[in-house]
Amino acid sequence: MHQQFDDPAFQAILDRHHIPQQFWPAFYQLAEHGTLSDHAFRDRLNDDFGFKAASEEIVEFIAAPYSSLFSPTTPYESLDEGDFITGVIDMSAAPVLDFFGRQIKAGDTVVYPGRQGASMWLSRMNVTQVVAGDRPKLNGYSNEGRKIAINVVNKTGKIVVAVVNPLPPATA
Repeated sequence: MHQQFDDPAFQAILDRHHIPQQFWPAFYQLAEHGTLSDHAFRDRLNDDFGFKAASEEIVEFIAAPYSSLFSPTTPYESLDEGDFITGVIDMSAAPVLDFFGRQIKAGDTVVYPGRQGASMWLSRMNVTQVVAGDRPKLNGYSNEGRKIAINVVNKTGKIVVAVVNPLPPATA
């Protein structure tokens, strides 16, 4: 075992966060090898605030001798002011893509999900206009001639339309 893990300061961290001694070897293994010993220890790291705080403090303890190498006051000499993009980037030039990554253009036929209560279905739409931007939108008409405007991306950030060109052949 590495010498610094026998350091009283390391053990004081575990004591301060009330880590049971049965988990001390797991903390030593995590600090020395970067591996988790078992599922119980991993669950505790994910769920127990004391374990999280102790692991963060141990990382700071281990990194302390190297902190001068990565000081935030170190200037980044390779960057100049001209290396940064200033102003607004126009996202309207970016193509609007469907669920499968295909570009949507005026004249395409797309399918999109519909829902009312517990009923769900797919609807078809003939695209007449593609509005690009932060929240891309499609304008067009349904097969019944109703005017439709839908967002390409839903509230959770998922793309909800798919291009179906060319249409599948009609079956007799």
